[in-house]
Formats: sequence, structure tokens, C-alpha cells
Amino acid sequence: MENIHFPAHKIYKPRHVQADNRRLCRIPVRENEGVNATAILSAGTPSVLFNVTDMSSLGLCIESEEPMLHSVEPGDGVELALSCRDERFQLECVIRHLSPMENSRIRLGLVRRNHSPAKPPPDFPFDKISLNASCRHPYYYNENVVLRITGISRNDLIVECDDPEFLLFPSMPISISLHLPTPKKDVVVGRVTWMEIPEKGKTRFGVAIRQLSQGIQNSIARYLFHLYDWKPVQLREIGLDFKGYRPLIKFRSLRTHDEYLEVLKLRRLAYTSVGKIDKNCTAADLASDLDHKSRIITAYHHDTLVGTVGLLFPDHEKMILDTERTFASGFPVKLPPKKTMIEIARLCITPDYRATDILFGMFEQIYLILITSGREYILSSTDDHMWTLYKRLGFRKTGLVYEHPLLNGLAHHVMILHKNSLLFGMGVSPFVWMKLYGSMTEHLRSIGAVRLNPYQKIRIMLNRCLAVAARTCAIVKY
Repeated sequence: MENIHFPAHKIYKPRHVQADNRRLCRIPVRENEGVNATAILSAGTPSVLFNVTDMSSLGLCIESEEPMLHSVEPGDGVELALSCRDERFQLECVIRHLSPMENSRIRLGLVRRNHSPAKPPPDFPFDKISLNASCRHPYYYNENVVLRITGISRNDLIVECDDPEFLLFPSMPISISLHLPTPKKDVVVGRVTWMEIPEKGKTRFGVAIRQLSQGIQNSIARYLFHLYDWKPVQLREIGLDFKGYRPLIKFRSLRTHDEYLEVLKLRRLAYTSVGKIDKNCTAADLASDLDHKSRIITAYHHDTLVGTVGLLFPDHEKMILDTERTFASGFPVKLPPKKTMIEIARLCITPDYRATDILFGMFEQIYLILITSGREYILSSTDDHMWTLYKRLGFRKTGLVYEHPLLNGLAHHVMILHKNSLLFGMGVSPFVWMKLYGSMTEHLRSIGAVRLNPYQKIRIMLNRCLAVAARTCAIVKY
């Protein structure tokens, strides 16, 4: 680029905007932009009306409208009330510069004080993410700035901005658009709570969230879970109750011995965390004689094993099943032929991933395997604590109870589930069926794995209608 040389007397502007070593650029303010200030310059004196000529997040320049009746000096404190349109901000400032003007008026250069944050609590997930966002300034027409979110919870954000001209005040309203796929272009609505300048030209500030839609919460949770490996328990700790983990989990069959060792470790962790086995048990103690005959399904969050279940396919009636071991002469009641069943056992989810839909994702995989294997029933057992959940899934008790030899003799109910409960909701709530099994049924139909008769198709249509009606009633009631 060609250098253009001007004689000194024709240099109309300073060579550098920050020639006075200001840490943030000041924005000029015109008289008709709706910004003015009143200041109390010393205790016991009336407030004085000032015009604002320029300002930044750290300070501002003001000029008195009327002659000054008392003197002030650099270093004096000033209580400033700054008005921006319909908002009013209380600022504590210190006089840095003072210049006399005509008619006994003065110009003051003020620096804000007490702008550093009240520190976030120790458990706040500080600086663990980097989520891009943008913001349109509430007081300047069509002025947008790019932001970076470095700390997050349901109620608060920690935000960084590299634009030295971005103007912030405590309690200033702010709307932030996250660079995430969110419905209807939702924004995070809040107010600025604190700010600090960690380095030249960069501003860090806190935002107290006042409006956060469920769609944005889901997008944030999905982003943190998928890209930053946050665990569900961590997301709940910051107030995000996310329900959509299933599509982000990889389900597959066990492939190597090393993976099997990880399964045994997970079993031990899952059972010891709820007191079902003694903490002195080793991972090897959790191996089953039937493991080598079973198909073991695993659930991974990236490279972390978070869930597992064993599926046994009995190939003859004399095979002793896991739920059958404590009955000396086999099951004392008549059950369907073993070759029509899949037995599931040792279903475990690591503690940090419980109370999510990952369990339902595992049952989707079991459902898929049941249908594609040509079997008709799922056989399993559970304790009293978990029975309510399995009942919702469509299981029915067989009347058999045994003391589980691995789990400190804890009483377990033998239960069974027919494939029709999965295919079209026989004995299952329509709302639960749509949520847990409906999409898998559609998948199985699309690949030709099942063919439904007219009655079953009608049941599916009825399930859908009832589920929609139930959801509509819930929304209206809310």
C-alpha cells in the first residue's frame, strides 16, 4: 500500500486512537443519542446535570451543563447516574482528568471502580468451554459483536469479548444469540452482573439469565455432551435437564477381551455405587458363566463405556438360565419355551449417566435384536426398587421370586415381556410406547423386519392419536 505523507500542520486526527493508553476505546456520544448523566460530586451537595461526550466500559467523559458552584479535584469520588434511553445505571467513579471550560463549566474524565466480579462459586464450571455467540447492542443501531462463552450454568454465563469498543454497564439488559442450532432463532435474555478487563482490549463479564427456552437448553446440553464430553450428572449440576442422550450414544456388541474387562469394571462400579455388592468384590467376581454364551451390548459416550447388558439366546430347554439358577428343579411354573426367549441380565449404567434416556436406548437395541432374531419374549428379573420402571416398559411378573446369589441375596422378581408390547403397545401406555418403541417399530417396518396385520396397524394409529392428545392436554394444562 502506498504511504501518504502529510506535513505536521495538516494531521487532523491523532495518529493512534489509544494514544492516551486507555485500555478500552471510548465511543463518541452525540447530544441527540439519548445518553445523559447526573452526578453527586461530594457528600451533601445537590446532583449536577452533565452531558456525556464519550464513554467505554471502564470510563467516560462528561461536561457540565451549568456553571459549577463548588470545586472538585482529580482523585475525588463521583456517584454517577447514567441514563440510556429508558434504562438508568448507577456507577461509582473516580475523577481522573479535569478541564475547565467557558462560563465556569468543567469537563471530567471519569474511571469506573468496583467493576470486578463477585467471584463465581467454586463449583461453577469456569473456563471449561468455548462457545461462540453474538449480541446486538441494546443502545446502538444495528451494532453486533462476536462473543465467546467460557462459563455456563442454567442461571449464569461468563462471557468474553475481544471488541474494545463494546460498551457494558452493570445491570445492562443483553440478548445473546448462541451459534448453535436453536429453534425459532431463540436468544438468551439476561442482564450484565459484573465485568473485568483481564487483558488489553478484551472484556470478560457475567450475565444473569432471565429467559432461557427449553430449545436453547437442549442445544447447550447437546453441545457440551457431544463436543466437550460433559457427563449427564455435570449437566444436571448446572441446571440443564436434558432428555435427548440416546442419539448421541454409540450402541454396539462386545468385540474384544479388553472391552469385556471394561464391562466387568462397569458392573462392579454400578453395583457397589448402590450397595448391591460388597466393596471388597473385584471386577473378576462380576464375570458370569453365561457371558461367553451371551451377546453383550455396550453403550459408549465417545470412548467411555457408560452402559452394558448381556443377552442370552437359549438353544435348548435344558440350558440353565441366569434367572433359573436358584430353583433346584428349574422354573416351578410354566413359562414359554426357552428357545422363544432372550434372557437379559446384568444391565448396568455407570452412576454419572443414570436418570437419562440411555436406559431406553439400550432397550431399543434389545427390541431390535429380539425381532431380528425371530424370538418372541424377553425374560429378566429385577428388585422391588426397579420394578416400577420395568412395568412401564411393558414387563409382567411371572410370580417367581428368588434371592440373587450375586447381589447379597437381594430378592428379585422374574418377569417377562412379549414382543407385541414392543411392536404395537400391547399392555403399554400409548404415550410410553410412542416415546420408547414407536420409532424403532417404524424402523423395523421400513427394513421389512416385521409385517403387521390390520389390527396391529390400527393399534399403532390409536397409540399415536392418544399420545398426541395427551401431550396437547399437558401443554394446555401447563
